[in-house]
Amino acid sequence: MEREKKIIFGDKFPFRYLADAYGLEYDAAFPGCSAEMEPSAASIARLIIFPSLIAMRVVKSFRGVVLCSAAVSVAAFFAGMVLSYGYGTPAGASVVLVNLVFLVIFGLAGRIAAGIRK
Repeated sequence: MEREKKIIFGDKFPFRYLADAYGLEYDAAFPGCSAEMEPSAASIARLIIFPSLIAMRVVKSFRGVVLCSAAVSVAAFFAGMVLSYGYGTPAGASVVLVNLVFLVIFGLAGRIAAGIRK
């Protein structure tokens, strides 16, 4: 019984250089993406800052902002991952895009709530 030395990936392939070094064959949907797996510093900064900014549009207390930003962060992460998987977009950029959509929605909700309070 002979073993095949082939790796099959359906997404980006971060182990391309490892496979080349050990002489393994591979099939991957995006074999050339191994050099672009790290998110940029700007993406990381946006991922950290956006949930708090979004929460401050609607919630006014510190505790409320912390809880709301945690919920927004988790929701944006999962929505961004689904968007990334479904459309083949970069994961970090997809999460930032979802955060921008949340920022617009929460900004509108904050303006409506401010108008109701007056």
